Amino acid sequence: MASDFPPTTAPSPDTPDFRTWLANLGDVELTALLRARPDVIHPIPPSITPLAGRLQLRASVARALRGLSTLELAALEAAADLGAEFSPVSRADVAEALVSRAPTPVDPALAEGAVDTLVTHALLFGEADRLLLVRETMSMLPASWRLLGEESPGGGPDTAERIAGLEPGQRKVLDTLVAGGGLGTTRDAAIDADPSRPIPQLIEAGLLTRVDANHVRLPRHVSQVLRGTETGDYPLVPSERVTGGGGPDPDAQRRADESGAAQGLEATRTVRRLVEYVGDHPLALNKDSTLGVRATGQIARALDVERPEVHRLIAVATAARLIGRGELPGHEESSHLAPTRYAVEWLEAPLSTQFARVIAGWWASPWQYWRVGEKDDNGATIRMFDDASRNDHLPHRRRLVTQPYVRPAEGIALTRAEAMSDFRFTSPLAASTAPAGEADRLLAEAEWMGVTAGGVATTWLRTLHAATETSTLLTELESDAAEITPAEVDRIIIQADLTVLAPGPLPAAMQSEMELLADLESAGLASVYRVSETTLRRALDAGRSAGEIGSWLAGHALGEIPQSLSYLLEDLGRRHGHLRGGAALSYLRSEEPALLDAVFAAPAAETAGLRRLAPTVAVSTRRLAEVLELLREAGIHAAAEDEHGAAVDIRPEPPVLPAEKIRLPEPQLTDPARIDAAVKAIRRGESERAGAGTAGQEVFTGSESLSVLQAAARGGRTVRIGVVDKHGQSTQVSVRPMTVTGGQVDAVDPATGRVQRFPLHRITQVILD
Repeated sequence: MASDFPPTTAPSPDTPDFRTWLANLGDVELTALLRARPDVIHPIPPSITPLAGRLQLRASVARALRGLSTLELAALEAAADLGAEFSPVSRADVAEALVSRAPTPVDPALAEGAVDTLVTHALLFGEADRLLLVRETMSMLPASWRLLGEESPGGGPDTAERIAGLEPGQRKVLDTLVAGGGLGTTRDAAIDADPSRPIPQLIEAGLLTRVDANHVRLPRHVSQVLRGTETGDYPLVPSERVTGGGGPDPDAQRRADESGAAQGLEATRTVRRLVEYVGDHPLALNKDSTLGVRATGQIARALDVERPEVHRLIAVATAARLIGRGELPGHEESSHLAPTRYAVEWLEAPLSTQFARVIAGWWASPWQYWRVGEKDDNGATIRMFDDASRNDHLPHRRRLVTQPYVRPAEGIALTRAEAMSDFRFTSPLAASTAPAGEADRLLAEAEWMGVTAGGVATTWLRTLHAATETSTLLTELESDAAEITPAEVDRIIIQADLTVLAPGPLPAAMQSEMELLADLESAGLASVYRVSETTLRRALDAGRSAGEIGSWLAGHALGEIPQSLSYLLEDLGRRHGHLRGGAALSYLRSEEPALLDAVFAAPAAETAGLRRLAPTVAVSTRRLAEVLELLREAGIHAAAEDEHGAAVDIRPEPPVLPAEKIRLPEPQLTDPARIDAAVKAIRRGESERAGAGTAGQEVFTGSESLSVLQAAARGGRTVRIGVVDKHGQSTQVSVRPMTVTGGQVDAVDPATGRVQRFPLHRITQVILD
């Protein structure tokens, strides 16, 4: 098994040594390296030796590879094919091999730049004419990864169909190869092999690649189809549209921002409706705190949206910390979906603040809501909020998938195909391992949220990518929204057909009142509502009087209220609210005994626990809100009143839950001050090490350290060894080696007599006093 920390190649006049190469870098080169590999400076390394150890850790190498483009990975492959893992190669030879073997034309200057990038990332090291490849690099690439020299890549839209149509024996060969890493040994790979055998047939069909007479390799496209990951071409050069699409187009950017604002505000409005609904009707969850089918259908009917849309809204609202899961007072036996304490403030906040919070929630959401209804690896149906519906890497993938839109100048539009192609160029490893369809869904999310519009990155998306501190991101998004979103209006236009036009975004309080009085017919920056007898009854049931409704409409209408609406209000006012209720625990009263007679003639009176005290007064042992709700279900509409007889709204305050701890994805930037501090610490450590060496100490690194340890074991000599742990932290310990075998050192601690075991690949230096 390959180690986590491979030994460096033994230094010689013709073979570069990794540590020596690092020590000889100038401050400019070292700073560039640390900027490219920021994970190695957490914590700051005290000298070159621990830095060298961290840079060669498998986890750090894997992180570095994930940041490379397709062209840079192809340069890596070209270097490995030239034997750079074992013997030095020249920069020119690597660039020439890349150009000559690339399936599409590559500019030699771009090829040389790709090689330089690998050196900057410390994946290639040494002088320009003597470069070595860090040996763990190629093993960190996915199985079957190949960019150069695939004669039969197996690509094309019909690859999945051809695989599905294979015979059992042929399919078994492919399944065995994909499980075993993609490379197989067989006697059927020879050109003169029996053509009726499965392997020659697969080679002929382009689903296998012949390496030589005894080996075959699974092409990347085929492997991706078998694994269920994204497929597509991986261009070796960036799109002309992305890198050379011209200068900024302010007019196109303004149009995109306006279009994105309209779409984003509609998404925000729907999220607000969801928050308000679960505030009025907290939803009981399954025993495992997942969202059930019945609850999903309940929300879908209430919001008039499709079920998949419900899951998307819940994913965003949960990540925005507006709704949460937990136990509510009086309902400790099960979890519920309800608003959080942040939602109470958010519902009353300006529109720009609401929009900013929703965008931030979408950016941070880890929920793969589109998987709801699918089967997980164990064959169980995936539900919203279970483990299979969550992926904590999703925010990072969302950043990578949307990055192509912010690479061109402002106002430059990309097609979906162009964006996907650039995603595969800039982040090929992430693209190759992403589940099939994930990138398309994330791009569709971006359009729904309004951060892309017509293929153009809106100002909000550029702010998300450019943010340097998550603590200020919400403020920056809110500032963008306030600047781009049209100003709020407090006037409406009421028409004779009982439609109401809002010519712009309404303030939060006014919009809530408008949604109580009317149903939304057409959403957007300019919205259309419709007033009806049903919507007015809804407002009356909430405690509004006919006079209050008329006054509110008159105070916000441009012009007079149409007579048709005035007549409807007067008619409803005469028939509604003559029954008055109060808390004693509760009571009902009416000026007309006949109205109370009608109440007691209905079965609802018994259900509500009503008891008549007088011809015009009845009381109940139940809360007033419960009594009024039971009567309303029976078609009897009563209004609540306070101690002065004025109508009041007694709808309960929404219960609130703690928000889930979901954080915004950290910006992919490294503090220049930390890099500068790391360079100074490394230089200081090297100076101290050099000073220690002149004080009678001999320091051995690389292959020399193994010989010194073996000699110390034979002679019973005590030495100090530098050891790097799996996190890259370096320490020194004094030990007396006993045995040096099997890739490890067994040594005795002279102070305690305890035997310790050190893997050889963790030992960075041996110091003789």
